[in-house]
Parts: sequence; structure tokens; C-alpha cells
Amino acid sequence: MKIKICGITNADDARLADSLGADFVGLIFVESSPRCVDVEQASSIVRDLTHAKPIGVFVDTDPDTIEEMAARVGLHAVQIYEQLSRPLRRVECIRAIRVKNRQSLSIMKSAHADYFLLDSCVASAMGGTGVTFDWAVLPDDLSRVFLSGGLNPDNARQARTLQPFALDVCSGVEQRPGVKDPEKMRRFVNMVNT
Repeated sequence: MKIKICGITNADDARLADSLGADFVGLIFVESSPRCVDVEQASSIVRDLTHAKPIGVFVDTDPDTIEEMAARVGLHAVQIYEQLSRPLRRVECIRAIRVKNRQSLSIMKSAHADYFLLDSCVASAMGGTGVTFDWAVLPDDLSRVFLSGGLNPDNARQARTLQPFALDVCSGVEQRPGVKDPEKMRRFVNMVNT
């Protein structure tokens, strides 16, 4: 099972995620987020990665800008929250879905995406809320799903039993928004891998 540690804002947290064996690190390019990074910060973080692949998180950004930033930073994939005017051509796409109920997942049938990220629907934030959603509404096939929303070291093993493609953690391994807690990161990775 893959692990994504999202909301990385500095090289120290990125290096630790990388050394722990995280498969992906999430870099947020959303100005309203307390975990926002700019192109220069992101590029510096990506330079230090040896294993984890960087994923950029975008909201309300046009496809040309996304592809340009992905190339400049060296992103492996991008995570988006809305339908784009055209499919992305030069980078893998993860379509994030804020899950209210089973009907929320209907977009999985028509969206142009390589993967889907299923997250909690909280009106005040796009992600990183620490809130889980009802896993009973999950589709049977999770082979292209990043499961997100309220994951932490205490529920990582339970989430693992659902067998998604990846588990995506953000606030559940933080000291405060944008600053990761090394011990929580270690515990989360250990819980997923044991």
C-alpha cells in the first residue's frame, strides 16, 4: 500500500517523509491554505527527495498553469478539485472528490483522471481538516483511490484494511498546520506497514 504525506512545507519534513518510505509528498499551491508553498519552496523541497514522488495540489487553476508549474517544480502528478477545461497532457492527474454521500462518487465514472482522492466534505476547508467520512459509501474497487480525510496513526490500520491504492495523511501527522510531527509521521507509516 502506498503512502502520501500531504501539506509538506519544508525540506526537513520532506526528507523525513522520504526516509520513512512515504511514496508521495503533497505540495499545496493554494494561497488560502496554511500549508501553501510557492514554486521556489516546492522546487527546493523536491530537490532533496530520493524516493517519494511530489504531487502538487491545485484549486481553480487552469490546465496550462498547472502543467507549467508541474514542469518547473518536477511534479510527478497533480491533485485537482474541479473539472478542468481539458485533460492534462504532461502529468498524471488525481481528481479529488469531497465525499458527502455515495452520490458524491458518481463523478468517478466521467472525470478525466488517472486516480481519485476521496476526502471529507467540510465547508470551511478543501482538505487537511482531520475529519473522516463514512467509509461505508466507498466503491468496491479502490485500486485507483487515494483514501484521505481524518487519517492519523490511530486509524491507519483500519484504513489499510480497505485496500485503497494509497492512504493520504495531512493534519493527522502535524504539530500545527504546515509543520509535521516526526513521531506521528513515524507511527503512521509503521501502522500502515505492519
